Amino acid sequence: MTKKKPKKKEGRLQKGEKKGREKLRIKKYKSEQQENKKKKRPKKYESKN
Repeated sequence: MTKKKPKKKEGRLQKGEKKGREKLRIKKYKSEQQENKKKKRPKKYESKN
């Protein structure tokens, strides 16, 4: 029989922290949000020269 790998003992997750696939999903989602913000932002102040 093969040896079972011991489970990685982690402390409690911090607020807003996810593990594994969830973490990747959130990372992707956040980066998409950033991209969308950059695209949509209109120029607030245009120089009046």
